[in-house]
Amino acid sequence: MLDRHADFLGPPPDLIVVDFLNTTFADDDVRTMDHVCTFTFPEFEANATPFHAMVRSDPAPTWNPSPDLKVPFYIRREDRLYVITIWVADTANLVRQVTFLVPTSTFLSQLEALACGETRKEIPWEQWGPKGSHVLGNNTGHSTVWVCYVFGTRYVVPHRKGSDWQFRIYDFNQLDIRRRLGSGNYTTTDDEEPKIVATETVVKRDK
Repeated sequence: MLDRHADFLGPPPDLIVVDFLNTTFADDDVRTMDHVCTFTFPEFEANATPFHAMVRSDPAPTWNPSPDLKVPFYIRREDRLYVITIWVADTANLVRQVTFLVPTSTFLSQLEALACGETRKEIPWEQWGPKGSHVLGNNTGHSTVWVCYVFGTRYVVPHRKGSDWQFRIYDFNQLDIRRRLGSGNYTTTDDEEPKIVATETVVKRDK
């Protein structure tokens, strides 16, 4: 299970993975309890203060479709997207969201690489983030009330184009991406067509 630090001040949070089935809880501080590993995040700018974080993913790992639907397949546990949102404020108290989109496969690949019985492993951002996530930094962000902005491998967010509001859908379905890359069925110029992003995530920080 993924846990978060919320309502924090100071450096960006660490994402701590806790095995709740095999952990004895002596206290309620996840930073001191026994945990499997810690995923670190990149540093923010010096004048940006993170103060809240939220992790969202749907459907639940144990979700199954209704038998009445008669569907031949559905979303695998491994084919889900984690939306990790961090709220930051600058010195003028301007608040914005920084959103990390992380496929479950990114976390699982690091967990499966741990030695048998290994715990409290710190996994730096450089090891998992640039090639295993996508970062959005904008002033719009997603709703904090309507939480159905992620399902399976897709994330939807409002986008302003001139005086009009649109919606952007980010899809991390790897099978579909490989199919489109193989067939050439994609574009990088038309907003009405899918755009494939295959570059590494780069987080710049002003000194």
